[in-house]
Amino acid sequence: MTVAMPQPAHFRRYEGLPGRELVGPGLADLAAGRVTIAGLLVALASKRLLVLGIAVSMPERQSAPEDLYRLVVADVGERRAHARYNALRRRLASFLLAIAPASGTHASASEPHARDG
Repeated sequence: MTVAMPQPAHFRRYEGLPGRELVGPGLADLAAGRVTIAGLLVALASKRLLVLGIAVSMPERQSAPEDLYRLVVADVGERRAHARYNALRRRLASFLLAIAPASGTHASASEPHARDG
């Protein structure tokens, strides 16, 4: 069961954008020190999010794509993990592309796929 986490008031301006349902909870999870799929996804894009005007509370230990993949495997199983992992990364890319015009910066669709956190 997914529990909706409270979001900062300024984050409400992204309501309705693709990927917000992952980024919002991911930001809250990181701020609370929770290790979650959404949190690791956001951590991996932390530098890009900062450029786009969204501050990210980073965990003490640097996250890696492998950490995210391990959590996805634990959540959906080995058979479905690869597809789910890629879907999460695409959803994050959609969010970054959607907020880029609002922030006045240009986001490349390939950028969130590189480790930038």
